[in-house]
Amino acid sequence: MKKSFVVAMAVMMCSTAAIQPISLPACAASVQAEAETPEKEWISTGTDAKNTVIYDSVKNDSFKMSGRTFRQGILFKGLPSYYSTETVASIQYDVSAVKSLHFMIGHLDNAKLSNGTLIIMKDETETDSIPLSYNMTVKEYTLDVSDAKTVTFTVKATGGADYGIGDVSVDGSKLSAPASAPKYETPEKMLDAGYNRQYASLYTAEDKSKSFKMNGRTYYQGVMFTDSGSYNINYVSIFTVNTENIKKLRFTAGHVDNTVRKNATLQFYRDNVHEESEDIALTPGMPLKDIELDVTDTQCLMIRTECPGEAAYALANFAADDKEAAIPCVIPAAGTPEQLLSSMFNSLNCSYYTKDDKSTSFKMNGRTYYQGMMFSGGASYNQTNESLVSLNVENYKTLKFTAGHIDNTTRKDATVTVYRDNVKDEAATMSLNSTMKLKDYTLDVADTKVLRFYVERGADSAYAFADISADEKVSAVKHTVPSYASAEKLLDAGFNHDLSSVCSATDKSKSFKMNGRTYYQGIICSGGASYNTTNTSRITFNTEKISKLSFTAGHIDNTALKDATVYIYRDNVKSEDETISLSAAMPLKKYELDVKDTDVLIFVVVRNSDAAYGFGNVAFDDKQAELDCHIPKYEEPVQMLKEGFNPVSTVIYTGEDTSKTFSVGD
Repeated sequence: MKKSFVVAMAVMMCSTAAIQPISLPACAASVQAEAETPEKEWISTGTDAKNTVIYDSVKNDSFKMSGRTFRQGILFKGLPSYYSTETVASIQYDVSAVKSLHFMIGHLDNAKLSNGTLIIMKDETETDSIPLSYNMTVKEYTLDVSDAKTVTFTVKATGGADYGIGDVSVDGSKLSAPASAPKYETPEKMLDAGYNRQYASLYTAEDKSKSFKMNGRTYYQGVMFTDSGSYNINYVSIFTVNTENIKKLRFTAGHVDNTVRKNATLQFYRDNVHEESEDIALTPGMPLKDIELDVTDTQCLMIRTECPGEAAYALANFAADDKEAAIPCVIPAAGTPEQLLSSMFNSLNCSYYTKDDKSTSFKMNGRTYYQGMMFSGGASYNQTNESLVSLNVENYKTLKFTAGHIDNTTRKDATVTVYRDNVKDEAATMSLNSTMKLKDYTLDVADTKVLRFYVERGADSAYAFADISADEKVSAVKHTVPSYASAEKLLDAGFNHDLSSVCSATDKSKSFKMNGRTYYQGIICSGGASYNTTNTSRITFNTEKISKLSFTAGHIDNTALKDATVYIYRDNVKSEDETISLSAAMPLKKYELDVKDTDVLIFVVVRNSDAAYGFGNVAFDDKQAELDCHIPKYEEPVQMLKEGFNPVSTVIYTGEDTSKTFSVGD
């Protein structure tokens, strides 16, 4: 009776000590294991404890390792990593009356993800050194202590990691509260029970309050691997689940829309063994990939990804055996073209226009468009710029649009490559250029889930797809073709200027002279590098609503006396029989062009050196220049002399300065 009282007091003292969070006082009593529940009493008899916590299964306290819930064992606590690169936790036991110990070794779920070592000493002599890793599956261990009086467990870990010994059995004693592996009512519960998460965000709500998108689809359940770190620094995402009560896992992998477009690798570790054959390469343009894993013989599955900062990938729609996701993904329904444009993703240097109030617009070949997507922007110092955009077209059959060059942007070519579910469609490649006639395209997307356009453009050039229609639904606001209230409005609407300018003011504030006449309205082709042998001027007009265009061509007075040639292009086709030859000494000449079958008229003027030429009194149909040219009249010969132009090695004497004279006949 007296012995039982002493044992009971010793057990009580050690149990009380075990609830302290960091360390335990020494218990001097040597306790004989009893047959009924010896592990409860023995586990509480540790001495010389440092940074340890004991769980004796008496209370409801528990800890988790590898997803299992342990109610009995020893937790070796690591200090915060900023204290030391290595922390030490230890505890000693009297085993003079014990022959063997059986226990589970593991990493505390959701503790610091650092490695360590479990050192076992018998009678102050190290006999075992067991490597510990944060992604280890709990490991069974049997320790023969029949030849020892004491055993000391010491855990050395880096970065403040916590490790534990659980389900300690003394001499084969039956555990009163053995660890239990989780059973999940739903896949969402499984995800919530996942552990050792690093750069992994869970989506398990069943009310659609949280979601993410992949390839245009909306997902409400899954795991997203992401980090807001540096663009150039790789990060590792980790997520682990206990799969002891699961046979099969199914999920969908993909790139998260509108995150950095960088590649990644998806890896699986089964009970800490990397199955390289199961690695999956992840790319931004990848089709969604359905994955099924047989986990019948796997206790713990760690999912790992490595990718650049700010790139994000996700696993979605998890299903465990016959249990499906509570809320399946939503595929965007067929809608208006504007809704399709608004849902674009993974765009680069691409913007869309969808407003139906004409508050935003862009121009191609003089037309004004209010709906479409524009490919523009990028670094101007690059030789080429890239644009990119993806659309989910799972519920569409046909897309139609008009492609063209954006007016008044750099005149460089572009190539559009079309990808269907990440496979290049060679036949759909589009070659675009700055002087092209607007071109209508039709794409059959009945068998396509994700349509991607990749556009390579010359620096600072811009192109667009406009008036996009989806199946039978057309643009809410159709483009407008320009009509001009006056000839001056026509000049103002000219586009794609090169070394050309217009005079269109009606107040005589701007003018130019040809053959002594003063023109207040027209086109001036001038400028460029004087050291070049030629300079090229150009200007373009939309003539869809014009039948006839007329103008007077001539040399700009007092500019270089060099020739020029005017080339006329109708809808980007050179009109060979309409080439105009100009010279410095030419008389002014009026030209009239029939443009009723021409949508876009381009004037290209190739000038020698610093010569300048003009088109004056531009008129169309019944619209004449508001200010006619001024033809000089001279009341005195001196006035005529003063108005002389294009002098070459000539000195004019007006008689106004009598000190300046010249002799004839001397």
